Amino acid sequence: MPDSKAKRAGLRGEFRILRDFLLRDLTAGYAHFMIWKNCYLSGDPVPPPYDSLNTRAHFDSAMLSLIRLTDSHKDSVSFDKLLKFAENHPNLFTVEDLPADRRSFDTYLPVRENLKAIRDRHYAHPDRKYIDAPDRVFADYPVPPATMEELFGFIGGILKKYSIKDES
Repeated sequence: MPDSKAKRAGLRGEFRILRDFLLRDLTAGYAHFMIWKNCYLSGDPVPPPYDSLNTRAHFDSAMLSLIRLTDSHKDSVSFDKLLKFAENHPNLFTVEDLPADRRSFDTYLPVRENLKAIRDRHYAHPDRKYIDAPDRVFADYPVPPATMEELFGFIGGILKKYSIKDES
């Protein structure tokens, strides 16, 4: 059994790996979101088909990033897992408002449920109800662009503020 100092060092390493992984996914997803937003929401005339396909790929990448980040399954590598890790080991962190961060994240529960429904019915295994009109799933389970951007910002802000206490 490792001593408590070695155990804390292992936990710090585990947390850094988790946080860095989530930051990479968040950064890539947000970049795709901004490209999609600038292309799709710009008000420009409809682009040629290859540009539409490219624009759709950016949207899908952004959406899948948010889906991964907000997944609440116990085995997922997600923002929820990071919060649970911090809640289980609060003495490792400089952050003092863990309960407030959890409450803030929980306010996004309806959005997270819509993201999960989109994943299940559109990306993972298309629902028969949406086979003839796959984009209808986004109308039935809305996640507006402003909400996507807000959620990316919220998660990014929390990830950046969590740091590990230095051990002297």
